[in-house]
Amino acid sequence: MKFSNVFRSNPIRSFELTVASGDTKAVAFGAGSIINGNVKLFLDKAITIKSIRVVFKCEEWDKKKGPSCTLFSVESCIWSQQEPTESETGNHIYLFAIQLPSSVNFPPTIRDAYLGHRIEYSLQGYLDLLDSTTRSTSIVPLTYLPLVSLDDFTTRHHKKSKTIKIEKGEEYVEVTAKLVNPSSCPGTFYYYFYFVARLSISYKFTILGELCSVKLHTHNQSSYNINQVQVFLLSTATSLSSSNREYPDLPVAIGPSYHHKQRQIHSESFYVTIPRYSRDNTTICPFKVPTFCVPTTQCHLGKYIDITYEVVIIIPTMGHSSSESGGTNNLLVNPRAIRLPLIVTTIPYISNLPKLQIPFADENNTDVPTFIKYNESPLPSPGGAWSPGSPIDELDLLFELPHQASSSGHLMPPPTLRRSVSIHSE
Repeated sequence: MKFSNVFRSNPIRSFELTVASGDTKAVAFGAGSIINGNVKLFLDKAITIKSIRVVFKCEEWDKKKGPSCTLFSVESCIWSQQEPTESETGNHIYLFAIQLPSSVNFPPTIRDAYLGHRIEYSLQGYLDLLDSTTRSTSIVPLTYLPLVSLDDFTTRHHKKSKTIKIEKGEEYVEVTAKLVNPSSCPGTFYYYFYFVARLSISYKFTILGELCSVKLHTHNQSSYNINQVQVFLLSTATSLSSSNREYPDLPVAIGPSYHHKQRQIHSESFYVTIPRYSRDNTTICPFKVPTFCVPTTQCHLGKYIDITYEVVIIIPTMGHSSSESGGTNNLLVNPRAIRLPLIVTTIPYISNLPKLQIPFADENNTDVPTFIKYNESPLPSPGGAWSPGSPIDELDLLFELPHQASSSGHLMPPPTLRRSVSIHSE
């Protein structure tokens, strides 16, 4: 009974923020995307409200240590009156929409610790009351992926194949390796971006994940049969070294110091039949890039970070065993390894979409997300379900209904009374 009385004394039953995700919950936003959402307030008693705010921010952690660094933070008051207003008992909903800039790419969401770097995008709602107290919603994480595609210039200048020759006396094995596609598009999610040229065109497509295939052409002029091919996928995250060095008294080189963190994120063995003393053997080794791989990235917003990938191929032959490959360090110095760069994109290599190239944000390009403006602030919705005479107009109602959602991501222009922006870059 005592607990019941405590809960009844609180007029706010719940305060929630929700992001519209269309017909799937696995949504990634990108350059030019529109993030649509709403804030819901459920009241058991009438209360006096000063304002309701929504904050969208991007934070960065280095090696998951120390405080976060805020790359940007934008705020909008989605409901406010000149004088504090009493909200009636019942359910209230407030809409908002955020336009991400189409001229720049932000760094991707990074949640996996293997890169030694973490970047999080989040939304949170705030309820400012008359007594100067503030209530907040739970933090809602968002996934942001930069728009990365393989353009014609990169394709032309990409080294298409590499050849090694393994010799032992008069015997040798010559292998030429190439990637069937120089890029791969992993993941299973909806990706929203907005392309603006002479016309404003919006795209929504599903990234189902592409197979990355290695093609081998082998001349086996040795007395050994080749029965196995090993394929590894490595990631390299490069960042500027921290100023808090472990040995501060030691001299340092002039210029920036970079820290490289490499990790083996996928390995697969393929069993093949390449007879001894044979020529012109063709082998295809397909594998799927893990869905947690973020796109190839080089971003200067906040802490510099560069994320690249490469495929390493090893053919155990001429007395060498597969166990000699060892860890990542051994792969990088193995003279029998063939290393091919792989570009991880957010647009499939085989696609009829425009080959867009959007630069990454830096300290000289500080375009930030903006809350979409609307002519006037709506009143909170009446208690209970929608009914005739609701203060929400027909346009708002149209975008709120799921079956009438826009294919470009539920475009919902909300009210905005003020906006504040803070930028931090190191």
